[in-house]
Amino acid sequence: MTWGAVHRSLAALLLAALLLAGTLALGARAQEATPTFPVERLRPALDRDGIFDVEWAAIDTPGSWDAALWLGYALNPLVLNRRDFRGTTTRVGSLVAHRVGASAVVSVTLLEWLELGGELPLVLFQSRGDGVPGLALGPLSAFAVGDARLAPKLQVLTTEMQGVDLAVIPAITFPTGFPRDAYAGEGFFTLVPEVAASRELLGVRVAANLAARLRPESVTYGLQVGHELTWRVGAGYDLADAAGVPLELDASLSGGTSLLHPLASTSESPIELLFGGSWEVVKDLVRVTAGAGVGVVAGFGTPDLRVFAAFRWAPRDRDRDDDGILDDVDKCPDDPEDKDGFEDSDGCPDPDNDGDGVLDVDDRCPNIPGVPEQQGCPPDADGDGIANEKDKCPEVPEDDDEWQDEDGCPDLDNDDDGILDKDDKCPYDPEDKDDYEDLDGCPDDDNDGDEIKDGEDECPNEPEDKDGDKDEDGCPDNARIVITKKKVFALEKIYFEFGKADIRRDSFDLINEIAKTLIDNPEIGRVRIEGHTDSVGTDGYNQWLSQERVNSVRTYLIKRGVPADRLEAVGYGEAKPISSNETPGGREKNRRVEFVLIDQAAAAAPAPEAPPPTPAPAPAPPPAPAPAP
Repeated sequence: MTWGAVHRSLAALLLAALLLAGTLALGARAQEATPTFPVERLRPALDRDGIFDVEWAAIDTPGSWDAALWLGYALNPLVLNRRDFRGTTTRVGSLVAHRVGASAVVSVTLLEWLELGGELPLVLFQSRGDGVPGLALGPLSAFAVGDARLAPKLQVLTTEMQGVDLAVIPAITFPTGFPRDAYAGEGFFTLVPEVAASRELLGVRVAANLAARLRPESVTYGLQVGHELTWRVGAGYDLADAAGVPLELDASLSGGTSLLHPLASTSESPIELLFGGSWEVVKDLVRVTAGAGVGVVAGFGTPDLRVFAAFRWAPRDRDRDDDGILDDVDKCPDDPEDKDGFEDSDGCPDPDNDGDGVLDVDDRCPNIPGVPEQQGCPPDADGDGIANEKDKCPEVPEDDDEWQDEDGCPDLDNDDDGILDKDDKCPYDPEDKDDYEDLDGCPDDDNDGDEIKDGEDECPNEPEDKDGDKDEDGCPDNARIVITKKKVFALEKIYFEFGKADIRRDSFDLINEIAKTLIDNPEIGRVRIEGHTDSVGTDGYNQWLSQERVNSVRTYLIKRGVPADRLEAVGYGEAKPISSNETPGGREKNRRVEFVLIDQAAAAAPAPEAPPPTPAPAPAPPPAPAPAP
C-alpha cells in the first residue's frame, strides 16, 4: 500500500469518527431549551496561503508554521426582518448592530500531507443599537469568547500528480463560547466537514471550499437556524512579478443556505463579498492583510458593511531564487544555481564552466577547455586516438581491449557480469552467479563435476554418488546433510505450522541431524540461518514470518548444544526468490530455510560486509495469508 493510499484511508477514518462525534453532540443539543448560535461568518483561513476566508488546499513543507491575529468591525451582522402578506421584507431592528471582533489563528504542518490548524474567536465589543420595537431585549454582553475550532487538513491530491490540489478538512468546534447569550458560540460541539480545492492558473491563485455545518434546528425571534451548507470561492493576484511590489490583490465570495431547506429563505441564504490585499512586509516572515466586505444578499451573520485587518507571522527559510540554497549562504540570491555538477554550492549559475567561450548548453566538453570548431572540445579531448566528433565519450579514453573499441568509451566489464575485466578470468563470458566460485568471472555449468548440468542438478555443489539409485537428480543418496564451501545443505525441507513459526514435529529429526553436523564440524565456524518465503501476502508480513521462523530454528539448535555465538538468524521474506512465484512449484521452492557458512563466505569475498545482527522477535502483525511449509 502506498503512502498516498495510507493517508487517504486515515482521512476517511478520521472523518467518519468526527461525524459520529458530531452526531452524538447534536443529539445532546436537541434537548437544550435556550438556543444560541455564533453570528460571525468570517472564518479566517488557517495558513498564509489562504485567501481571506478561503482555505488553500496545498500543504507547506513539514515543520512550517504560522500564526495570525485578525481584527474586524461589522455593521448590523444580526437583524430581524418582518415579511408582510405581499412578501415584502422590512427590517424592524438589530439584535446585534455593532460588533468588533478578533480571531487568533495558528497552523503547523506535521507531515507532507497533514496540517493542523486552530482558531479562537473573540468579541471585543458589541451593542444592539436602537433594539427591536416590541421586544423587551435584555442587555447584550459587550465581551465574549467564541467557540474554539480545530481543523486538520489532509491533502489527497496534488497539482504535480493530478493537476489540482485537493484537501479534506474535517473541522470540529468546541463549546467554549461564553457568555451563552452573546451570539458568540453554539453551546455544543459542531462538526464542519469541508473539501478544499486550489490551483494557480496564469499567475492567478484560485481556491474553492464547500462545507456542511451540522447543528440542530432552532428558532430565535422567528429566525430559523440549523444545518447549513456553506461555500467560498476566492482569487488572488500577486503583483511581485508583474510590478515588483510585494502585494497580492485578493477577493472572495462566500455564502450559505439551509441544508434541509435550501434557498427557502433569503435570511438563511446570505452572500458576502470581501476584497482587499496582503502586503509582504518582510518576505517569508511578516504579512499584513486588510480589506472590506459588503453583504450582497442579506441574511443572518452577513453584515451591511465589514472592515478587517490581519497581522500574520509566517517564518520560512528564505530562498529568493528557489535554487535550494538559502539566501544567507547564496552568493547570487537572485540568480538560481544551474546545478550542473560544477561549483554548485555557491548559488551562482556557471554558464561556461571551462571558460572556453562556448556556453555549457552547446559545449560537448563543458569541463575541458576547447575550441568552437569542436563544440567546446579539443580535437581529441581524452587522447584515445578517436576524434571528438566520433567519440561517444570525448572526455574519457577508450580502454583498447578489443571489445567495442570504436565508440571511444571504456568498457570496464565487457560481459556485464558485475566483475571488472581486470579481475575477470573470463572477461567475455558472464559469470553464472550460482554461489559457486562466483568471484572468478567464469560460468560454471557443472559445479560438482558429476556430469549433471547445474540447471538439472538438485545438489549442484555435491556430486552424485552414482550408486544406481536416483542417479539422475545429482544428489548423493546416503546423506540428508551436505556441507559445501559456502553452505550446509539440508536435502530435506524444514516444515512449520501454517502461518506460524512453530516447527512441525516431523522436522525435529532433520534439525537434530543439522545440530549434530554443526557440533561435529567446528571448523566450519559461524552459520547464518536464512529464512525465505514466497510472495503470497504482504512484504511486511512475509518479512516478519521469515524472521520468526529462523529465530525458532536458532533457538532449537542452541537447545541441542550448538553454541549461540556460532548462530545468526536473518529473515529475508520474499526478497530473494530462487524460482518463479507464478507457479505452485516455484512458490514451494521459494519457501525455504538455508544455512550459510559466514566465515567461509567472508574469506572468499574481497570486500566482506558484516552480517546483520539477529533481530529481536517482533510483535505479531495482523493475520495475513502466507502459505508456508
